[in-house]
Amino acid sequence: MMTWLLAGVLSAVLIVRFYVRHAPHEAGDYHSRESAYHEAGNYKEDGGFEAVRLLSEPGREALDRIMRVIDETTRTQLLDGGLEEGHVSYITRSPFWGFPDTTNIWIDGDRLHMRGHLRFGRSDLGVNQRRVSHWLALAGL
Repeated sequence: MMTWLLAGVLSAVLIVRFYVRHAPHEAGDYHSRESAYHEAGNYKEDGGFEAVRLLSEPGREALDRIMRVIDETTRTQLLDGGLEEGHVSYITRSPFWGFPDTTNIWIDGDRLHMRGHLRFGRSDLGVNQRRVSHWLALAGL
């Protein structure tokens, strides 16, 4: 009986892990400018974080710099958008489970918005805030 229970639990864990790692990401569902207008600052939210920076340089230069930083990040891939659009979206997966977090970055006038948010669950345990803050620091923003 205990062997069957253990096998059932292990099977459930493997199924969840497979689903989380391979669930499709439709760009239209995640490539968006989701927040309300924010002044420069940091904004925590359930399952995510948004940083807004007032730019002292042209927005495309700042976006290009942050994109180069993100392109060097492991387990992160471009979902949609580009420099010309002034808006990009990335998916970053956690190391073991492969939980996907979406990061949207866009230019709005003289502000750069960077919003990281989880896809599954309710709490990201501060992961998106740390990731966004780290990327901004590396890009000098």
